[in-house]
Amino acid sequence: MVERTLIKPPRSRLGPVDAKERAIIQSVSPLQGKYDTPVDRESAAEVIAAKAADAAATAEEVAEKGVEEVAKRERKTPSVWEKAGKSAMTAATGSLASMAVAMVLGKKSGANPLQTGATAFVRNLIGGLMR
Repeated sequence: MVERTLIKPPRSRLGPVDAKERAIIQSVSPLQGKYDTPVDRESAAEVIAAKAADAAATAEEVAEKGVEEVAKRERKTPSVWEKAGKSAMTAATGSLASMAVAMVLGKKSGANPLQTGATAFVRNLIGGLMR
């Protein structure tokens, strides 16, 4: 059966936005300032190249000094697990600190610091594996 409908035309226009209109749109946007600074993260190719260079240097060092001597020193490049653990501990410490401040100021919070810390650890662990 056919029914009558009302269709709203699109709210758009053809052509560029001038600088004044762009400033107005950006000022009312909830994302204002969030994406203004570029972030240059370490790419997978850079990580692999660094690990390959580390492996080659370690192989040369093993040939010169021996396995036992090289095994005593720390790693030159941190593993993914080390990076994830450090960032998770930072996040968990931050959430516990904010809970302590809230307790001192007398503010009640329904947050569970153990759950927050565990969630931050898992989230950072997964993020570390994805990088």
